[in-house]
Amino acid sequence: MLSADCVKFLLHFLRSAQGRRLIDFYEDTLIPDESIFQTVLVNNGSFKFYGQNIHYISWSKPNDGRPGIVSSEHLPKLARDDIFFARKFDVEKDPEILSALDERIFAAQG
Repeated sequence: MLSADCVKFLLHFLRSAQGRRLIDFYEDTLIPDESIFQTVLVNNGSFKFYGQNIHYISWSKPNDGRPGIVSSEHLPKLARDDIFFARKFDVEKDPEILSALDERIFAAQG
């Protein structure tokens, strides 16, 4: 999640001449939204970031470049206390995974 200061900086920067040049560069980049914001904010140097990865992504095909589908077999890894986000789900392939995660979340809320 980004703070209001981060969002304000991004809007100001991306509307500047330097920001326009960066946007022009990213127009020829595959999936630019997965790196442009991080690139701008990290290179600014005035923001603090959480240094731990709190996402679960299954890179089941390491040379493919795309994340694998998270399924019920991944539940033990998803249940770790330091995992808050995950991608990529496909309810057509494993409809039980999201129900299992919902059960875990609601059980934790008491």
